[in-house]
Amino acid sequence: MEADWTETPLSQLCDHIVAVHHARTRELLAQLDGDRFAELRVDIEGHMRDEEERLFPAIAALERHEVDAFPLEELESFEAHHVRTGAEIRRLLRAAEGDELGVLAELESDLHEHLHEEHNVLFPRALAQLGRAYA
Repeated sequence: MEADWTETPLSQLCDHIVAVHHARTRELLAQLDGDRFAELRVDIEGHMRDEEERLFPAIAALERHEVDAFPLEELESFEAHHVRTGAEIRRLLRAAEGDELGVLAELESDLHEHLHEEHNVLFPRALAQLGRAYA
Protein backbone atom coordinates (compact mmCIF):
# COMPACT_ATOMS: atom_id res chain seq x y z
CA MET A 1 0.00 0.00 0.00
CA GLU A 2 1.37 3.38 -1.01
CA ALA A 3 1.62 6.16 1.56
CA ASP A 4 -0.92 8.97 1.50
CA TRP A 5 1.45 11.78 0.56
CA THR A 6 -1.29 14.35 1.09
CA GLU A 7 -1.15 13.66 4.84
CA THR A 8 2.49 12.66 5.33
CA PRO A 9 4.80 15.33 6.78
CA LEU A 10 6.55 17.26 4.02
CA SER A 11 9.99 16.33 5.31
CA GLN A 12 9.04 12.65 5.10
CA LEU A 13 7.90 13.10 1.50
CA CYS A 14 11.21 14.81 0.71
CA ASP A 15 13.08 11.89 2.30
CA HIS A 16 11.00 9.45 0.23
CA ILE A 17 11.77 11.29 -3.01
CA VAL A 18 15.50 11.20 -2.25
CA ALA A 19 15.58 7.58 -1.04
CA VAL A 20 13.38 6.16 -3.80
CA HIS A 21 13.38 8.37 -6.87
CA HIS A 22 16.75 10.10 -6.64
CA ALA A 23 18.45 6.80 -5.78
CA ARG A 24 16.78 5.02 -8.71
CA THR A 25 17.59 7.88 -11.07
CA ARG A 26 21.26 7.70 -10.08
CA GLU A 27 21.28 3.92 -10.67
CA LEU A 28 19.72 4.33 -14.10
CA LEU A 29 21.97 7.21 -15.13
CA ALA A 30 25.02 5.10 -14.25
CA GLN A 31 23.82 2.53 -16.80
CA LEU A 32 23.80 5.08 -19.63
CA ASP A 33 27.28 5.05 -21.14
CA GLY A 34 28.62 7.26 -23.83
CA ASP A 35 29.11 10.92 -24.58
CA ARG A 36 25.56 11.47 -25.79
CA PHE A 37 24.28 10.86 -22.24
CA ALA A 38 27.01 12.82 -20.42
CA GLU A 39 25.15 16.13 -20.50
CA LEU A 40 21.91 14.52 -19.30
CA ARG A 41 23.72 12.81 -16.41
CA VAL A 42 25.50 15.99 -15.30
CA ASP A 43 22.31 18.04 -15.59
CA ILE A 44 20.06 15.64 -13.67
CA GLU A 45 22.65 14.88 -10.98
CA GLY A 46 23.23 18.60 -10.39
CA HIS A 47 19.50 19.22 -10.21
CA MET A 48 18.94 16.43 -7.68
CA ARG A 49 21.85 17.75 -5.60
CA ASP A 50 20.23 21.22 -5.62
CA GLU A 51 16.93 19.73 -4.46
CA GLU A 52 18.64 17.74 -1.71
CA GLU A 53 20.89 20.56 -0.48
CA ARG A 54 18.67 23.64 -0.94
CA LEU A 55 15.03 23.03 -1.81
CA PHE A 56 14.14 20.08 0.43
CA PRO A 57 15.85 21.58 3.51
CA ALA A 58 13.93 24.83 2.88
CA ILE A 59 10.67 22.86 2.72
CA ALA A 60 11.54 21.02 5.95
CA ALA A 61 12.35 24.33 7.66
CA LEU A 62 9.07 25.77 6.41
CA GLU A 63 7.24 22.80 7.87
CA ARG A 64 8.93 23.40 11.24
CA HIS A 65 8.02 27.11 11.03
CA GLU A 66 11.72 27.96 11.14
CA VAL A 67 11.89 30.11 8.05
CA ASP A 68 10.65 33.58 7.24
CA ALA A 69 11.21 33.44 3.50
CA PHE A 70 10.80 30.68 0.99
CA PRO A 71 12.53 30.58 -2.42
CA LEU A 72 9.38 30.75 -4.57
CA GLU A 73 11.34 31.72 -7.68
CA GLU A 74 13.52 28.64 -7.22
CA LEU A 75 10.42 26.46 -7.03
CA GLU A 76 9.35 27.75 -10.44
CA SER A 77 12.87 27.13 -11.76
CA PHE A 78 12.80 23.54 -10.48
CA GLU A 79 9.46 22.93 -12.18
CA ALA A 80 10.74 24.34 -15.47
CA HIS A 81 13.81 22.12 -15.25
CA HIS A 82 11.57 19.08 -14.74
CA VAL A 83 9.68 19.86 -17.95
CA ARG A 84 12.91 20.30 -19.93
CA THR A 85 14.36 17.07 -18.53
CA GLY A 86 11.26 15.09 -19.46
CA ALA A 87 11.42 16.45 -23.00
CA GLU A 88 15.11 15.56 -23.29
CA ILE A 89 14.52 11.99 -22.09
CA ARG A 90 11.69 11.59 -24.61
CA ARG A 91 13.99 12.89 -27.36
CA LEU A 92 16.71 10.42 -26.37
CA LEU A 93 14.16 7.60 -26.22
CA ARG A 94 13.23 8.14 -29.86
CA ALA A 95 16.85 7.51 -30.89
CA ALA A 96 17.62 4.78 -28.36
CA GLU A 97 18.36 1.18 -29.15
CA GLY A 98 19.28 -1.98 -27.29
CA ASP A 99 19.81 -1.83 -23.54
CA GLU A 100 19.71 1.97 -23.43
CA LEU A 101 16.11 1.87 -24.66
CA GLY A 102 15.02 -0.07 -21.57
CA VAL A 103 17.04 2.15 -19.23
CA LEU A 104 15.62 5.35 -20.72
CA ALA A 105 12.08 3.95 -20.65
CA GLU A 106 12.47 3.08 -16.96
CA LEU A 107 14.00 6.49 -16.26
CA GLU A 108 11.05 8.18 -17.95
CA SER A 109 8.55 6.02 -16.05
CA ASP A 110 10.13 6.73 -12.67
CA LEU A 111 10.46 10.41 -13.54
CA HIS A 112 6.72 10.53 -14.18
CA GLU A 113 5.93 9.30 -10.64
CA HIS A 114 8.72 11.40 -9.15
CA LEU A 115 7.41 14.58 -10.74
CA HIS A 116 3.83 13.76 -9.80
CA GLU A 117 4.88 13.60 -6.16
CA GLU A 118 6.74 16.91 -6.43
CA HIS A 119 4.43 18.96 -8.68
CA ASN A 120 1.06 17.69 -7.50
CA VAL A 121 1.75 17.04 -3.83
CA LEU A 122 4.99 18.43 -2.37
CA PHE A 123 5.11 21.83 -4.05
CA PRO A 124 1.41 22.70 -3.57
CA ARG A 125 1.55 21.59 0.06
CA ALA A 126 4.69 23.66 0.66
CA LEU A 127 3.00 26.68 -0.86
CA ALA A 128 -0.10 26.02 1.23
CA GLN A 129 2.17 26.21 4.26
CA LEU A 130 2.95 29.72 3.09
CA GLY A 131 -0.76 30.46 2.91
CA ARG A 132 -0.60 30.84 -0.85
CA ALA A 133 -2.76 29.20 -3.48
CA TYR A 134 -0.86 27.02 -5.92
CA ALA A 135 -1.54 28.15 -9.48
